[in-house]
Amino acid sequence: MILPRGNSLWSNLSLSFVVIDELMLFLKKNDFTGCVHFILTDSQGVVLLQEGDIVNGTEEKNGVKKRGQEVVDGIISKAREHKNGVINVSEFSVETIAILTEVFSMSVSLLHEKLSAEFSNIIRFVDTLKKDNFNGYIELTFPKDRRNGVEIIVFNKGQISALFTRNYQFRVTEKNQNDLKHIESYLKLAQDADVRYSVFAQTS
Repeated sequence: MILPRGNSLWSNLSLSFVVIDELMLFLKKNDFTGCVHFILTDSQGVVLLQEGDIVNGTEEKNGVKKRGQEVVDGIISKAREHKNGVINVSEFSVETIAILTEVFSMSVSLLHEKLSAEFSNIIRFVDTLKKDNFNGYIELTFPKDRRNGVEIIVFNKGQISALFTRNYQFRVTEKNQNDLKHIESYLKLAQDADVRYSVFAQTS
């Protein structure tokens, strides 16, 4: 599940005593921008909010991911029923939420699944995507990450347009040398860590 470092408001709130509707109403009244992460016994869900309004969400169950506005009601409904799960509430910048909303809203098809940097050099692979004017994104998971977090590189017409990781969340400005250095260092880190990655091509 995508969870970069944000400003944690509440961690590991038990669903046994949290009233979901009251929590969501509180966040709306306070113009909250960030995410609510639901960890249930059989699934996980993330609901994104911008200035108090729910803008998107994602759910993962048995390795299957669903994204988009239509899954949000299901996530909240399940949270109302479950008492054994926990909730994490984290505040993020408007830009971070905008990037995630863009990714969650994409219509994509799986192009490559669970490639390994050990056998498929990710730096060279990214160069190939650039030459092919690729639209879509790469999801990366690091083998030693105990939280099993997913990090994302977004492409638009072959150019990296956004980077979404635990340490970096920003839209890329091609002429900004700092952005380019962050991308270069991140890809080298991913390669050295034998990262696993899947590629999703935008279909519309």
